[in-house]
Amino acid sequence: MANVQDFAKKYRAMGYTCAESTIRAANEAWDLNLPEEALKMLGGFGGGMHSGYVCGAISGGVAALSARYNKKDGHSSPILSVKCKLFLNTVQERTGYLNCADLMPIYKTPEENCDPTVVLITGILDEVEAVELDIPEQLDYDLRYPPEGKPGFDNFYRRAKEQLAGKNSSVYMKDSFGC
Repeated sequence: MANVQDFAKKYRAMGYTCAESTIRAANEAWDLNLPEEALKMLGGFGGGMHSGYVCGAISGGVAALSARYNKKDGHSSPILSVKCKLFLNTVQERTGYLNCADLMPIYKTPEENCDPTVVLITGILDEVEAVELDIPEQLDYDLRYPPEGKPGFDNFYRRAKEQLAGKNSSVYMKDSFGC
């Protein structure tokens, strides 16, 4: 499977926002075949929804995971639930933040704009995507309230987090973006 991070660099160079670059990169890397109209929907998420809130690259990553794993609805996809939480928590753990306003002073540069942030976030998205989950696409019970003897969300999430930590995951530092 292709690398979202590499495609994101291409879309940033074309002038797309962080959110647009992330969804477009995942669309190309993961062969999601999303129509142009769907890709355009992420335009308003750049710059933390133009308000400094959740980073657009993070929003684009969640949208990409949704496009990849949501077969019916967000409540019925255990893989989507686990991967989204793993993605968000990993970004939070590595950067300390989820909001654009907090990330910009650390990762945005006059020369590269928000490219370092997009590279960092899409690298984490690639790592999360590489985690192999032993979860059926759909379950006949709600992961939040598993019947006795059945695994719940916390069981699946813990295993995914352990797998991610056990991989030789690349931790991106501010000076190692190589854009």
